[in-house]
Amino acid sequence: MSSESPSRRSDRRTQGLGVDQLKIRGSFWPQSLFGRLIAASIVALLLAQLASLVFIARERERFILQGSVREWSRRIAEVTTMLQG
Repeated sequence: MSSESPSRRSDRRTQGLGVDQLKIRGSFWPQSLFGRLIAASIVALLLAQLASLVFIARERERFILQGSVREWSRRIAEVTTMLQG
């Protein structure tokens, strides 16, 4: 039976692997500056697209609701005019 802590055992398991292999294995973020800039740009672009999609969807919903209200207002005004005349 071993008296080593679990963290020491995991250190021994990874001791045979090089530091570079651990970085490649555990990280999807690029190591080069150019790669990081491209990855950050892509992430920013995707976030901007998501934000614009949310804004467009809200505005479209508001526009449809306003159109519906206008249509009902027009119908009510038309009916009241017809009943009065």
